[in-house]
Amino acid sequence: MFDRAIADKLSEIMINKQRLADYYEKLLINIKNEAERKQIEIIRDEEHKHMNILKSICARTLQGQVLTRSSEKIRKDLLKRHIERIIYLENSIIGTTKALMLSISDLRIRNGLYYILTDDQRHADMILFFYTKYS
Repeated sequence: MFDRAIADKLSEIMINKQRLADYYEKLLINIKNEAERKQIEIIRDEEHKHMNILKSICARTLQGQVLTRSSEKIRKDLLKRHIERIIYLENSIIGTTKALMLSISDLRIRNGLYYILTDDQRHADMILFFYTKYS
């Protein structure tokens, strides 16, 4: 029998496994040591293997019922979470930059910080647009 709670939990695990695989992939870009790269590649591949196992579990547990969260929906959810992190970081940087500007008297430094602040505010506005588009 189809159990929505089980489907949601399985879907959540699959989303997080995909996120882990993506993070390991990004980590590989920065690791130069060949032995360390190999270990990370193994872990990344295992995460992909886990996702395939989870798909089998879904098929068996849900007795042929398809999760309402398709791979496209999972990708959209991941994109939404990445955008949410970007929004958080941009807003955090904006707040810190504003506070720093108030505590510095050197006009040249303040102008440089103001330049960064206006760009970051533009970035935040742009990413908010993307958030509304993809959520």
